[in-house]
Amino acid sequence: MAMTHPPSVCDHLGIITVTGEDAESFLQGQLTSTITGLAPGDNRLAMHLSLKGRAMASFRVIRTATGFDLVTPRGNLEAALKGLAKYALFSKAELAEDTTRQVIGIGDETLARDSDAIRLSGPGEPRWLLLGEAPADSTDGSAWRQQEILAGEAQIYPGGEDLWLPQVLNYDLLEGVHFNKGCYLGQEVVARMHFKGSLKQRMRRWQWPGNSAPATGTVVRNSDGKALGEVVQAVTTDGQVDALVVVRLDHDGELFIDDVPLGATEQALPYTLPADGK
Repeated sequence: MAMTHPPSVCDHLGIITVTGEDAESFLQGQLTSTITGLAPGDNRLAMHLSLKGRAMASFRVIRTATGFDLVTPRGNLEAALKGLAKYALFSKAELAEDTTRQVIGIGDETLARDSDAIRLSGPGEPRWLLLGEAPADSTDGSAWRQQEILAGEAQIYPGGEDLWLPQVLNYDLLEGVHFNKGCYLGQEVVARMHFKGSLKQRMRRWQWPGNSAPATGTVVRNSDGKALGEVVQAVTTDGQVDALVVVRLDHDGELFIDDVPLGATEQALPYTLPADGK
C-alpha cells in the first residue's frame, strides 16, 4: 500500500543535471552503480566516493531524454557538483545545478500517475518523485525525510562526508553499488572489502523518545563510552526520534550519545541485512 500523505516539497533536496554526449560514460566511470543501459525514467541510487572508498555524495540517478538528473541533499549539492566537475574537464559532459525545478515527493499512486512522476526503485512502500512545480496542496519535506528513513535509504548530509563505505550504508543491498562494473573512484577499496573482507559495521534503523534529532555524524557509544558508529540521518515526529545509525555488528545493548542513554529500540528495515558481515 502506498503512502497517503500529501505531496512533499523536498527543499532539503536539489537537482544536478548531467548532459552531453559523454554524460553516460562519465557517470559510469565516477559513480558506484551501473549507469549504462538505463532507459528514460529508470533510476537507482549511487554514490561518489573518495579515493579511500568513503562516500562523499549520494544521488538518486534518474535517466532523462537528454541526459541524467541527480537528486542529492541540497546541503551537499555544491560540494557534490564540484567533486564531479573536476573529473569532467576532459569529457564531453556538462554538469549544472538546476534551480528551475523543485523536488516533490509523492506517495499517492493516482497523483503520481496523473503528474507523470518517477517511481523510485527499491524495497518498501511505493514512492515517486516529481521534478518540476509543486502541486497546490503540497506540504513541507519533513514527511519525505521520514520516508527516506523508513525505506532505509541513506543520504550523505553535511557532516557525513568521507565516513562510510557504501556497503556500510547498505547500498549493496539497494543496487546502489555494483562490484563487477569496472573502475570508478574508490572502487578498489570497495571491491576489496566485498570480495576479501568482512564488515564490522552496518547501518540500522533505531527509534527513541525525544524532540531533538542528532546531527549527521554524531558519534554513538556503548555503556563503556566506546564508539560504536555514527548517526547517518534522523528526524523527530510526535516526540520520537527516528534515525538511521551505523552501529557495530557485534553490539547488543543500549546506545549512548554524550553519555546519555537513548532508550533506543531497533526498528525493521524493508530489506534483510546479511548475517555474516558481508
